[in-house]
Amino acid sequence: MTVRQPISSPAAWYGAQLGREDRWIRALTPGALDELRSATKAVMTRGIPLYEATKADFPLEQAAEQLQLVAEEIENGRGLVLLRGIDAMRYTKDELRQMFWGLSLYLGAAVPFAQQAAKFDDVMDFGDKPGTPFSRGNRTRAELMFHTDTADITGLLSLRTARQGGISKVASSITIHNEMLRRRPDLLERLFEPYHSSRNTEERPGEPRYYTMPVFGLKDGWFASHISRRLVRAAQEFPEVPRIRPEQVEAIDLHAAIAEETSVYFAMQPGDIELFSNHMVLHSRTEFFDGDDENQRRHMIRIWLSTANSRPLPDSFKVLYGRTGPGEIRGGHWRGDHLPH
Repeated sequence: MTVRQPISSPAAWYGAQLGREDRWIRALTPGALDELRSATKAVMTRGIPLYEATKADFPLEQAAEQLQLVAEEIENGRGLVLLRGIDAMRYTKDELRQMFWGLSLYLGAAVPFAQQAAKFDDVMDFGDKPGTPFSRGNRTRAELMFHTDTADITGLLSLRTARQGGISKVASSITIHNEMLRRRPDLLERLFEPYHSSRNTEERPGEPRYYTMPVFGLKDGWFASHISRRLVRAAQEFPEVPRIRPEQVEAIDLHAAIAEETSVYFAMQPGDIELFSNHMVLHSRTEFFDGDDENQRRHMIRIWLSTANSRPLPDSFKVLYGRTGPGEIRGGHWRGDHLPH
């Protein structure tokens, strides 16, 4: 029988603690912001298409040093950074996209979303009804359950905020692990066992429409987590998927309850960039209501990044991430022969 131990990490934080401090909130310096502005203007003047600009096209010095510290904090610190300083109102949406792309080049390599294989995704209310085929949480105004994405890092740039709601929420997966060990070690053990989750129509030709992997895993002493209760529930609609056991349901329900209990809420402002490790941090948001004016319509740009300083992942994560070695290009939804094996 495996004897579990509490995991000691700067990423084992509680929301109440995080809400009282601001060390996870970082402001780009005026010099770094000037560099971003100049590089963005140069790229757009040259007519370089979005996604095609490289680091050489987007030279940064002060900003690069600050982003290196951000990458270190995400992987080896709290797992979360709220980056501030960009004045979204002084740029067009196209300029902000190009700036976000250039900034992201210094954090990792973008991996694609969903069937369109895009590097950016718009997070806003497109009128999708939650729970219907092909619907995505990023296309609705509904409250989202705590979940992880399929990438080392998720980045979210806020362009506009809603008239009401749309408050960001994050929780530490390591804190949840430690709390479950303290309260219900029997249920913690269930989370190290495989769960079946729907691929949400993202399966490649020949792949089953579900995947099987645990919520928690360890590799060479490194912790990693992946969960979407929505996709676990969706997989139960497939007759070929084994029925989930009551103790498994109890385990992910307790996981969700502790996530809510230990989470921190924060309101993002236009220009804010939220960056977090999916291996250590869960995210969600409250329901939101847009106004009639475009400036009261919530709009974020999302990117998934594979990072050079990433941790090794458990072998059981290969089914979703493609590769599990540290620093490898992994994660995302790749089409055809482009999956990184």
